[in-house]
Amino acid sequence: MIRFSNTHKKFILLNCFSAMRIHKESQKHMIMGETLTQDHDVAISAAEAVIARKTAEAATKSKKIGSKVITAMLSKMIFTYFAHWKEVSDMYKAAVRGKIKDRLIKTYNNYITSYFVSWKNQKEKKKRHGKKKMVMQMESQGEDLQKELDLVQAKNDATAQAVCSI
Repeated sequence: MIRFSNTHKKFILLNCFSAMRIHKESQKHMIMGETLTQDHDVAISAAEAVIARKTAEAATKSKKIGSKVITAMLSKMIFTYFAHWKEVSDMYKAAVRGKIKDRLIKTYNNYITSYFVSWKNQKEKKKRHGKKKMVMQMESQGEDLQKELDLVQAKNDATAQAVCSI
């Protein structure tokens, strides 16, 4: 019986240690399960937060890229519009300036030509007036000479008649 009791004590002791080991292992397993579940939830929430942040960053980045593309497109369109407007206005300015220059030159030439023609006409008028005056003086001198000649001839005729009558 002693023998049985020693074996029985060993068996009970072995069973106790085995039960304690299983209990500890099950406790560890339960604690590990809870910890993994909590860590898993924390990891999932952290991953979801990272994914949400990355998604928001990607959306913001894509919006920025889209806005840059639209800005570039609009700026190119605006640049081409203003370049075309500048070209058309430059051509218009050149045409207007050319027309204005032509009109100014034409007006100036007409102005100078009118003065030149007026000066030429005045000069010819003075020349004609001078010739007319000279002709009138010559005519008056000719008439004076003719009168003198007629007087001299009348005197000569009168003296010739007086000599003839004597």
